[in-house]
Amino acid sequence: MIQEVIYNCISDSGRNLFMVGDIKQSIYGFRQSKAKLFNERKNRYQPFCPEQPEYPAAIYLSRNFRSCRQVCETVNFIFSRIMADYTPEEYLHFGATQYEADSKRDTELVLIERENFDENTSVTALEARYTAGRIRQMLQSGCTVIDKDGERPLQFGDIAVLMRTKSGTDSEEESKQKGSAEFVRQLALYGIPAFCEESENFFTAQEIRLLLNLLRVIDNPSNDIALLSVLISPIFGFTPDDLSVIRLGNTKTSLFRSLHICSGDDSDAGRKSARFLAELRRYRDFAFVSTVDELLETIYERTAIIAVTAAVNGGSAPARNLDLMRVYARKFAANGYKTLSDFIGYLNRLMSSGSKLASASATQGGADCVQVMSIHKSKGLEFPVVFLVDTARQFNRMDFNSPVLMDSEAYIGIKPLVNYVRTSTFPYRALTLKKERENIAEEMRMLYVALTRAKEKLIIIGTDKKLDEKVFKAVAAKTAGDTIPADAIYKSKRMLDWILMAAAVNPSTRHLIDENRAEGESEAHWVLRKILTEQELFSVKEEAPCTDKAEAASTEQPDYLRLYRENLAFRYPNADIIGVPQKVNPSQVSHSENREFSGRALVVPTFAKDSAKLSPTEIGTAHHEFLHYCDFAAAQENLEAEIERLRSAEKLTERQCDCLNKEKLAAILRNPLFQRVLQIPAEDVYREKQFTVFVHPSLTSEGSFQPARRQIVDGETDLVFIENGELVIVDYKTDRVRKAEELRRHKPQLDLYEEAMRQVFGLPVKEKIVFSITLNDYITV
Repeated sequence: MIQEVIYNCISDSGRNLFMVGDIKQSIYGFRQSKAKLFNERKNRYQPFCPEQPEYPAAIYLSRNFRSCRQVCETVNFIFSRIMADYTPEEYLHFGATQYEADSKRDTELVLIERENFDENTSVTALEARYTAGRIRQMLQSGCTVIDKDGERPLQFGDIAVLMRTKSGTDSEEESKQKGSAEFVRQLALYGIPAFCEESENFFTAQEIRLLLNLLRVIDNPSNDIALLSVLISPIFGFTPDDLSVIRLGNTKTSLFRSLHICSGDDSDAGRKSARFLAELRRYRDFAFVSTVDELLETIYERTAIIAVTAAVNGGSAPARNLDLMRVYARKFAANGYKTLSDFIGYLNRLMSSGSKLASASATQGGADCVQVMSIHKSKGLEFPVVFLVDTARQFNRMDFNSPVLMDSEAYIGIKPLVNYVRTSTFPYRALTLKKERENIAEEMRMLYVALTRAKEKLIIIGTDKKLDEKVFKAVAAKTAGDTIPADAIYKSKRMLDWILMAAAVNPSTRHLIDENRAEGESEAHWVLRKILTEQELFSVKEEAPCTDKAEAASTEQPDYLRLYRENLAFRYPNADIIGVPQKVNPSQVSHSENREFSGRALVVPTFAKDSAKLSPTEIGTAHHEFLHYCDFAAAQENLEAEIERLRSAEKLTERQCDCLNKEKLAAILRNPLFQRVLQIPAEDVYREKQFTVFVHPSLTSEGSFQPARRQIVDGETDLVFIENGELVIVDYKTDRVRKAEELRRHKPQLDLYEEAMRQVFGLPVKEKIVFSITLNDYITV
């Protein structure tokens, strides 16, 4: 709207204005683009007449010099039936005369039957698998394309894969199954080089993880996990046999100490250890007098890590990622942080918080590879071959979930809260309908942009369940009479719905959707394929022409399908611990078992309602700290004096002391549990007992794990005391509960404490107690 006002102001109220645009390609509604403004102005102008020119006028540039006839006919056929404003003036009129009539350029519609494949295989993987097979078939069959130099063989760089959005989802777990980056990974599994601008997380790249571990070892050689990763890497090449020799007889010491002991041996492992320690010493000495960037440069030169990781992983992405690490190091140093420890701490904090840094692109834009991108990114580009995938993705309706909707013309609609229930109002409903119409129009334009990117070949892929029973029957019912009703168009929730309805009225494909309809001739001739089996998903149906029988026989010898199945059937022997963290804190286990924890943690405890100006976290922490440091006997005798003692000793801050509810604390100290603690000798009572132990992963994660698996758990217990030669564990909780029985949800955390304390003290645990500061009550779990 602001741009429209500016244009009118500087163009003499629009009389001195020349505009070029295509409303069908207005796909930036999320940036508040108003396609309606362009449409209104176009409708006010009269069509341009060369014999009697009169201005303002509308000139239709409808001749298309980009795409072959089949692409133009496909676009016209679909949008003349689903887009209300797609009049004959808007049609794509074929003008690219360099493309001769050829049935190989017919548009293909590929439908994958989801239920016939493993439910654990994502839709992205299925469609990528078919795309890979189809690309291989086109290359093997000698498919050609036409460019400015004439006809030439098809290359990977001539192919684009378009999808509605480049990202899968905000959930990291689901993002591993969706999105352009996942599509690239799936294509790579089948030998198709591909590229997308959405890179993986910088920290997940194999070469970056190796480099980070090397930096950690330089900073702290006692980090056994990082040191082990570095030793077995291709850079230093320690074998499992070498590590066995190094650790032989030194199992009680750190790995770094074991290397020093072994370095004096006259053995292969001893010589390797000596060389590694000498190299590490050189890096550590250099790190004291240099910046991180300079240290990285030295590491790259002496270890040849760029060449090694490029050889192992393939491609140039590892080299660019390692160069990018130096860029991040320089930016870090520019902010005033110089030391290696600072840099490692900074990266560790980023990883712990789930933050991501962009990695280098998988390949350079000019390389011969398939380009995978979003429809938005493809606008303005063109490709000889286009695969439109993920067409069954439902339109994004997140904006309609808000209780408040706003519009520049219809103003505002609100769903008020009435009796704790959101109630739709007439303005809200009217605004919702308006925005839904605008959203549908935007999605139509998205589909138009995607289809018009193709120059010579257009392949549309969709995946759905129960194609014959559910999808085809529903489409046939909507399109009875070979027409597409307007209400069916605006009720559609996916691009695939529009495409299937167009296929149901297309004479060349309607009989495949509705067996009661006869096949007929169509200007827009389409090829519809249903993929029902694994063999159809990745198979070459059209073989390249062979010159003789011997050549034909030679191409049939390799059983690629069997080889692919054997490779895909491989199971990693340590698959049971994939995704299980090496180290975990007991409180994380408790919170993961209780999905509503965050909501409860933010509720003000009952005893703190009078301290409304203080945050719940501060209040809970203050009471927890008091129970940590206080002398139970002294506090029971004189609570005010004990609080003052802790304040003077700087165990509690001034603000924490202000948070304390003295009446509540006095009642807690009279609780039978603390009376019981007072009967225990002081040397048998342990506050905030820290521990680091190994436990079986079944205590922290769901799943089936091998008996020998171990996981590091570190943390601290609130209170442990020894009673009659046995341990009693007490854990304080400040979250708001109605009754003590609700505290049982913390049992997984207490189970971890039990295992840890049994290892630390070597004594049995007879009781595990969860004490609620809110209720002044406890429960044994």
